[in-house]
Amino acid sequence: ENMNSKFTSKGRIEAAHGDGIWAVACCDDKQFSDKSSFDESEVPGDDSEITNSAKKISNIAVTGSIDGSTKFWRIQQDTASSNAEITLLFTSEREQVGVTSIATKQDGSAALVCHQNSQIAIYDIVNRNLIKRINPGLFEAWS
Repeated sequence: ENMNSKFTSKGRIEAAHGDGIWAVACCDDKQFSDKSSFDESEVPGDDSEITNSAKKISNIAVTGSIDGSTKFWRIQQDTASSNAEITLLFTSEREQVGVTSIATKQDGSAALVCHQNSQIAIYDIVNRNLIKRINPGLFEAWS
């Protein structure tokens, strides 16, 4: 990939969390990209057949806060537009301590969220639920 790519802000959500955001992760949204623009029967098997003017780009952003909450967002944009639509998909159950790091699966299907108490939560983004909690022991997992 081109390491000289520039990132630009396409949208903003005021007061997205009750407190400061400490961690962010982004990934593709393979479950949603292109599907909202077309009837599924009309979508060709090869993405190269879809014209750029009709293509929708969809990504997932996961944000974690010092307030212990994790939020899962869909960021959707038409390739012809300069603005993005940001939609809250779901919010995790609030933890007692803040989020220190987040990692996502590249295809947007899952996320790992680590908290200050070293608890690791594994989320299924597609089905919008918690899969499992792992407790490796205090101070054993921070990032």
